[in-house]
Amino acid sequence: VNGIAGELAEAFGEHLVQGYLIATKHDDGPPPSSRFIQALGAGEWDSTVGAWYAGDPIDESPDDTTPGYHFHPGTISTGIADPVQGVDSFLPDGIAYNGTAYVAVLLPEKYSVEDTPGKFIGRYRCKKIWDYDLQGNPLNYAYSFNPADVAVHHIRRSYDLKYPNDPAYAYQLFRDRVNWASYTEWWNYNAALIEWDDGTSVRNIPRFECHLAFTGAVDLGAALDQICACAGAR
Repeated sequence: VNGIAGELAEAFGEHLVQGYLIATKHDDGPPPSSRFIQALGAGEWDSTVGAWYAGDPIDESPDDTTPGYHFHPGTISTGIADPVQGVDSFLPDGIAYNGTAYVAVLLPEKYSVEDTPGKFIGRYRCKKIWDYDLQGNPLNYAYSFNPADVAVHHIRRSYDLKYPNDPAYAYQLFRDRVNWASYTEWWNYNAALIEWDDGTSVRNIPRFECHLAFTGAVDLGAALDQICACAGAR
């Protein structure tokens, strides 16, 4: 999250994120208690890979009393009681943060003696986006780090922003803009597995991945330049 401009980051692929603190409640006790919420970016995000406080692992909490974290992906909320994107039970007087991926944390007691939520960091699989068939029909809305999917996401978003009151027209312009055979060819080229020696073993990895985060406003041309740079494309 860009805390200065107030804009939500658009993050693709996997990232280590120290979110922007938007709510906190600290009690010296005894026993001490520390709970807080960090905004992460524009939703919908996929999942949490891991989380740490001061370098020590923090587990996901199964309820509203067990220390740990609750991950909220940033879906469109149906209300404060939404089971996915509602008000978090660690801070029940809060709001749902509609469309914003966020993490709510209740620290174990041993970490709660100080009021330092900035020591919490997570590793996340970020934006879910669409992929498409040869005719430009959407197939799957899912986590993707394929540069072709990230590029097409930005092209579609540019038309959505240009025609916010006519989504059908925006979608048609988007479909007409993309050469879908080239998209499919590029997608497959990026996803093809190649051998990589990581220093201890040789394993297979996708040829190109896109792990970019846009922390401020960016026009379509600048976004495509960065996405293509991830994949040796133009």
